[in-house]
Amino acid sequence: SDDQAVAIAAPFSIALGDSGCICGALSGAVLACGLFAGNDQPHHHRKRMRKSARQLHDAFKAINGATCCRVLSRSVRHDRQAHLQQCALLTAGAAEMAARLILYQQPELILCTDNEFLHKMDNKIDAMMTRLLRIDCLKRLVQRAK
Repeated sequence: SDDQAVAIAAPFSIALGDSGCICGALSGAVLACGLFAGNDQPHHHRKRMRKSARQLHDAFKAINGATCCRVLSRSVRHDRQAHLQQCALLTAGAAEMAARLILYQQPELILCTDNEFLHKMDNKIDAMMTRLLRIDCLKRLVQRAK
């Protein structure tokens, strides 16, 4: 439920409970991948879930230079607006990485996409999802069909 999702994710905000350590955007991306990778039988998919978490960690670090919130926000920590903007960009990037990984692992999810909902979203979100769905998923579906 929505309330359960908030309860699970809330401690991860502000760098893992105000600790300044793990970026909440990365944590959220890992949570989403875990949900999809282990949804049917999580005890049987732990190795795949750990691999997904590592892939996200490594990709996030390669793109952003760090996974630690204190390091990522060092240059904007005294400017609330800049800090929020940076967090939004990091969250969008991490969400896109998670979506790519989920769709790479489960391309059949493309068939479940609510395109009407996506088209009602902000143009940037719609464009990102359209790009993801067309490029990544269709390639995987074609490859699996062969």
